Amino acid sequence: MNLNSHRSPCCDSDEQRSTVNNTSNEYNQTDRDLMARVLSNHNIGAAWQHVKRNKGAAGIDNMSIEEFNHFAKLHWLGIKQQLLSGTYQPLPVKRVMIPKPDGGERMLGSLLLSTE
Repeated sequence: MNLNSHRSPCCDSDEQRSTVNNTSNEYNQTDRDLMARVLSNHNIGAAWQHVKRNKGAAGIDNMSIEEFNHFAKLHWLGIKQQLLSGTYQPLPVKRVMIPKPDGGERMLGSLLLSTE
């Protein structure tokens, strides 16, 4: 599957996408500090444990948790650098309906990491 051809459904152009996702590389110090905290080893480790504990579902790439673990070991440092520098270009979100305890449903978005 060629994931590079997919675009976020909220935007019609790369310019709109850049604006919506703040990928114009115009971060101030507060943004950089917050992003560094979000991407800290402790926070990412805790998030990963949460996903594994909840048996997280595959995204639009259909990558399993086991496959993602290997993928992350190979690509995480590059992705983290792109996120910190503001150059990361996200791919679409897979949306699925999940049941609620009261019998209803809610939409859940499953993110996909890009190595481009």
